[in-house]
Amino acid sequence: MGISLAVERLTLTQVGKVRILDPQPINLIEVKLALRSDLEDKYIEANGFRIRYIQKGSGRPLICVHGVSLPISADQWTVAIDALSEHSQVYALDLPGWGLSDQPKSGYSFPMWVETIRDFCRQLGLEEVDIAGQSHGGWVAALFAYNYPRIARRLILVGSAGLNPLLPSMAGRKVELPDREALRTHLWREWTDNIEITEAHIDELYRRSRFDGRTEAYQSIQDYVTDLEVRDQYGLRQILPTMQLPILVCWGDDNSGIRVRYGIEAFWLAPNTRLSISYGGDHSSMGFAAPEFERAVREFLTTEELKFAK
Repeated sequence: MGISLAVERLTLTQVGKVRILDPQPINLIEVKLALRSDLEDKYIEANGFRIRYIQKGSGRPLICVHGVSLPISADQWTVAIDALSEHSQVYALDLPGWGLSDQPKSGYSFPMWVETIRDFCRQLGLEEVDIAGQSHGGWVAALFAYNYPRIARRLILVGSAGLNPLLPSMAGRKVELPDREALRTHLWREWTDNIEITEAHIDELYRRSRFDGRTEAYQSIQDYVTDLEVRDQYGLRQILPTMQLPILVCWGDDNSGIRVRYGIEAFWLAPNTRLSISYGGDHSSMGFAAPEFERAVREFLTTEELKFAK
């Protein structure tokens, strides 16, 4: 493919490009309802931000990172968390700017998201973790694993961004807050029929989407991740060939967000990779093809000696 393996390490401790804004912080006193009542909303300070996360299970820690869309948060992993918690201690967090975590006054960047996950692990005493991410979360998870190889044991990329070209629908788009029906459609695309979507769920997502400063925060995030220089600087195409840890690439065969060709490319770029393509998986295979996704992840994380076809 003509990819050079002589790659300089990205320095994520540098600020790089950051969009600066000054939104009002989320008033956490108003938070009343988790999207799943049996999963407690927990909070911890990491990298100077108040981070919300949900936790379930026991065993080796598994950090789960959500995608980029405004309504998405740790609750994206609600369908998969039960199966994942059978073999892992699952920590699904809201990155700064999403869900019930802080909206940073300093702006948004890949270095900030990566360092937030690093400090999240530090504050919880997690010395070695597996890490999974969907879409934008896969991109962040891969950068974390690349920069902290002594902490990241195994990496799971689910319909990951970082290889795909910029979607024309995102470039230069003005953010509009979703109405209730748009939120319902979005939640179904994450959970499908695995969890009944109630009016209480929609009420809570609607309330979260209307926090003070939410529009400005997400506009800043969108402007950052669609910046072509940023995408080139932190793109995964240059780092995957250098990563030696085991990687599982999970994709839906009908991924309308990021086509399966990029999952196949990730499989060939990284030297120690498994590929799992789910029939009808779409962009969020955790919900659309839950049994196939959960089976692939369980085998990947619990097999001590992994043997790869390549």
